[in-house]
Amino acid sequence: CVVDDRGVDDVLRGPDGALAAMPAGGIVMVHSTTHPDTCRRLDDDFPHLHVLDAPVSGGGARAAAGQLLVMVGGDAETLDRARPILDTFAYPLIHLGPLGAGQAAKLLNNALFAATLALAADAHAVGRDHGLDPASLAAVLAHGSGRSYAAELVAALGYGLSALASSAGPLLTKDVGILADVLTPPTPLLITVAHAALDAMDLERGRRKDLP
Repeated sequence: CVVDDRGVDDVLRGPDGALAAMPAGGIVMVHSTTHPDTCRRLDDDFPHLHVLDAPVSGGGARAAAGQLLVMVGGDAETLDRARPILDTFAYPLIHLGPLGAGQAAKLLNNALFAATLALAADAHAVGRDHGLDPASLAAVLAHGSGRSYAAELVAALGYGLSALASSAGPLLTKDVGILADVLTPPTPLLITVAHAALDAMDLERGRRKDLP
């Protein structure tokens, strides 16, 4: 599970790539988050193989527990063949549709996460400006109708986005950029707000010399 489209091509393609040694009928599952077209090109270029796009979400702890969310795009019969392997670490396992649909769902998920980060950080900033205790506001957001994983994460990491600037920032920038490329104009509100989170992370990178 590599970081980006180039990593997927580096691992799979070429005379030393994994696909060079795969027999006809083999199944390739792309767990990285990529442009949907990267998976479609693999399917076109290796017609003797079966390609599933199967990006994941959940992190190391859920992977170790066998509870990764796996979003699959591709042929249903191929997925049924791969299911015994996927069932060892996928929970839930969701089939979204044809090849590329899993990537589309993952990109939407990550863009929504980025947008919610921006909104949560902004809510904490407004609260500070109005004299609210940050921990008390975090408790309200954790129990109120505004509750979200992103809001809880922002509170746990200091009520801002600086702690995410060097880790999640570059990956979210990649994913929001891919989604913006996939979607046709006009730009959805989701992309606009997600970019606000990424811009805030860029500002934090500029302020803190210890961040790349």
